Amino acid sequence: MLAIERRNRILAKLKAEKHVVVSELAKLFSVSEETIRRDLDRMEKDGLVVKSYGGAVLSESGTSFYRTQAVERGRKTDHCRDRRVPRQ
Repeated sequence: MLAIERRNRILAKLKAEKHVVVSELAKLFSVSEETIRRDLDRMEKDGLVVKSYGGAVLSESGTSFYRTQAVERGRKTDHCRDRRVPRQ
């Protein structure tokens, strides 16, 4: 799994559960706790999460980012659905 995919899944988990724990994420994604800490560091730097002792919570901007991604994903889906394959 790519780091960006993992971070997106962490965001989804945060959206659902409001709080994540480093050790649980490490087991869930079969990576080291240090890898999860680096992911959370990056996500905090990007303003998506607020780190806490042993985990993180979703920040306000992370909530809006998550909504924006869902909207963009919906637009891409609609756009792809409208494309037609030319006949040969």
